[in-house]
Amino acid sequence: MAAFSDYLEDELIDHILRNSAYATPGLQVWVALFDGDPGDTGVAATECAMTGYARQQVTNWDAPAGTGTTENGAAITFGPMTGGADFVVGGFGIFDANAAGNLLFHGTCTAATLKNTGDQYQFAIGALDIALQ
Repeated sequence: MAAFSDYLEDELIDHILRNSAYATPGLQVWVALFDGDPGDTGVAATECAMTGYARQQVTNWDAPAGTGTTENGAAITFGPMTGGADFVVGGFGIFDANAAGNLLFHGTCTAATLKNTGDQYQFAIGALDIALQ
């Protein structure tokens, strides 16, 4: 399950309660892997830096259907990793850019150790849950 970042919380409050425009990222969101939950500000953990790693753009999210939740409608695959120190995946972040950008959501995920031997990390269809509750 994911949590809102401080950035997104502030943007939504300003937009809904203060009539301030919020430029949504649209279908321009990327998932990143971290060694733990990056937290509300995105700095509580370290993003993967292995050779072969890149944030993955996700454009296929299931419709919420009145539940306040969504999940990835297609698999999200990172790698294969081809170099760098072993990396233990422990968290994720969803950003509005493929590098740097603003953290929108964050959370923990199933731990896995990536090695520089062609390893991949994947969120299966429906494995990345986002809830507004």
